[in-house]
Amino acid sequence: MLEFLLNPGFLFAGSAAVAAPIIIHLLNRRRFKKVDWAAMDFLLEAQRLNRRRVKLEEMILLLLR
Repeated sequence: MLEFLLNPGFLFAGSAAVAAPIIIHLLNRRRFKKVDWAAMDFLLEAQRLNRRRVKLEEMILLLLR
C-alpha cells in the first residue's frame, strides 16, 4: 500500500509538490506594500461609533436564537 514511499524519487517529488505553493506564497507576500488610505480613517471612526449598537443587536439575536 505504501510502496511508493520506498522509492526516494517519489518522496522528493511529493515533498517538492507540497513545498512549492508555500514558497510561492511566502515570496509573493514580500512584494506587496501596505498603502495608507485616507478614507480608512473615516471608516474606522464609523465602526468605532457603531460598535456598541452592533454588539447590542448581536446579543439580542443570540438570545432569540
